[in-house]
Amino acid sequence: MTNSPELDKQRDIVFSVDPPGQTERAYQLLVGFPDLKVAYSDTPNALRVAYNLLRHTLEELENGL
Repeated sequence: MTNSPELDKQRDIVFSVDPPGQTERAYQLLVGFPDLKVAYSDTPNALRVAYNLLRHTLEELENGL
Protein backbone atom coordinates (compact mmCIF):
# COMPACT_ATOMS: atom_id res chain seq x y z
CA MET A 1 0.00 0.00 0.00
CA THR A 2 1.12 3.52 -0.68
CA ASN A 3 0.81 6.42 1.69
CA SER A 4 -1.55 8.85 -0.06
CA PRO A 5 -1.92 12.47 1.16
CA GLU A 6 -5.71 12.02 1.02
CA LEU A 7 -5.36 9.56 3.88
CA ASP A 8 -3.62 12.10 6.13
CA LYS A 9 -6.14 13.75 8.45
CA GLN A 10 -5.99 16.51 11.04
CA ARG A 11 -8.90 17.06 13.39
CA ASP A 12 -9.72 18.88 16.62
CA ILE A 13 -11.31 16.96 19.48
CA VAL A 14 -13.21 19.38 21.72
CA PHE A 15 -13.93 18.62 25.37
CA SER A 16 -16.48 20.00 27.78
CA VAL A 17 -15.31 22.46 30.43
CA ASP A 18 -16.63 20.12 33.17
CA PRO A 19 -15.19 18.09 34.66
CA PRO A 20 -11.95 20.09 34.70
CA GLY A 21 -8.77 18.46 33.42
CA GLN A 22 -10.31 16.39 30.62
CA THR A 23 -8.11 17.89 27.93
CA GLU A 24 -4.90 17.25 29.86
CA ARG A 25 -5.88 13.65 30.67
CA ALA A 26 -6.81 13.00 27.04
CA TYR A 27 -3.49 14.45 25.89
CA GLN A 28 -1.59 12.10 28.20
CA LEU A 29 -3.54 9.12 26.85
CA LEU A 30 -3.29 10.03 23.16
CA VAL A 31 0.47 10.70 23.15
CA GLY A 32 0.86 6.97 23.76
CA PHE A 33 -0.81 6.03 20.45
CA PRO A 34 1.73 5.04 17.78
CA ASP A 35 1.84 7.14 14.60
CA LEU A 36 -0.38 9.85 16.07
CA LYS A 37 0.57 13.49 16.52
CA VAL A 38 -1.18 15.31 19.36
CA ALA A 39 -1.02 19.00 20.24
CA TYR A 40 -3.04 21.48 22.22
CA SER A 41 -5.33 23.36 19.84
CA ASP A 42 -5.80 27.12 19.68
CA THR A 43 -9.45 26.38 20.51
CA PRO A 44 -10.06 26.21 24.29
CA ASN A 45 -10.52 22.69 25.71
CA ALA A 46 -9.43 21.06 22.46
CA LEU A 47 -6.66 18.86 21.15
CA ARG A 48 -5.50 18.72 17.54
CA VAL A 49 -4.71 15.22 16.31
CA ALA A 50 -2.97 14.31 13.06
CA TYR A 51 -3.04 10.75 11.76
CA ASN A 52 -3.15 8.56 8.68
CA LEU A 53 -6.31 6.57 7.98
CA LEU A 54 -4.22 3.46 7.34
CA ARG A 55 -3.30 3.56 11.06
CA HIS A 56 -6.17 5.29 12.88
CA THR A 57 -9.69 6.67 12.55
CA LEU A 58 -11.26 9.54 14.46
CA GLU A 59 -13.86 7.10 15.79
CA GLU A 60 -11.11 4.85 17.16
CA LEU A 61 -9.42 7.78 18.89
CA GLU A 62 -12.66 9.07 20.41
CA ASN A 63 -13.61 5.56 21.59
CA GLY A 64 -10.16 5.23 23.16
CA LEU A 65 -10.90 8.22 25.32
